[in-house]
Amino acid sequence: MKYPLYLAEMSWTEVEEAKKEVDIVVLPLGTTEQHGPQLPLRVDYAESIPMLEKAAAEVGGVLIAPIVPYGFSKQHARHGVLFPGTCTLEIDVLGYVIRDVVRSLTQHFSKVLVWNMHMGNRPALLQALPPLRKELEGKAIVDATAWPFLPHMLKVLDEVLECDWFEFEGNQVREDRHAGEVETSLMLFAFPEEVRLEKIVKGGLCPRAEWGLGNLDEGTGVIGDPTLATREKGEKMAEAIVKDTIELLKRLRKADVGSEFQPTWL
Repeated sequence: MKYPLYLAEMSWTEVEEAKKEVDIVVLPLGTTEQHGPQLPLRVDYAESIPMLEKAAAEVGGVLIAPIVPYGFSKQHARHGVLFPGTCTLEIDVLGYVIRDVVRSLTQHFSKVLVWNMHMGNRPALLQALPPLRKELEGKAIVDATAWPFLPHMLKVLDEVLECDWFEFEGNQVREDRHAGEVETSLMLFAFPEEVRLEKIVKGGLCPRAEWGLGNLDEGTGVIGDPTLATREKGEKMAEAIVKDTIELLKRLRKADVGSEFQPTWL
């Protein structure tokens, strides 16, 4: 078989046949939300999917499920109204979607990696995954990840980012919260034709006293400085994501369904 395999492109009989070789299914979570005037609404699942595909192809035996294209994006609003094009699910609804899709997948596959690409989805994962892991104990392993916080990626970010830092609750936090240097660099590498270069402008900064996106009421939807983004930075980030993902998939492959498994995240 040629990897990666895409669940949505297969017939049920082909999926049945693939079960002889496939032991891991990846469920990508994204959003459809504003990413400033320079980036498309699909950034949260577009920017790292090519890296997931590359890692899955190298590891083999991996099936990629269709992306969940909607997440929790209520914070992307101005004066209480969502930015045009932004779509959102309630946290509990997203949690139910994750739970039910994973339940479906684990009827035939024993290992699932939930590949989250939007930190706003984290509350739904916190709601869905712990009871689901308990329910599936001894039958299947459900891991989860958020690529911005994996070790190779963190190292590269330390090396290449030029944005400022600030202190929040005793931690150093980058002034690159949304549609800034990181996401624009990744898109310049992965999908340069989708970046509106003429519309790249520096956004507002995240308020020092408030974690999250802060006040978007008067801004462009950008929190950070996408003028610092380059394709070269995006390429280094992409290489790091591939390395991290390969390690995650290999770790999951080695795990014994019948033994205790320490989740990578959440």
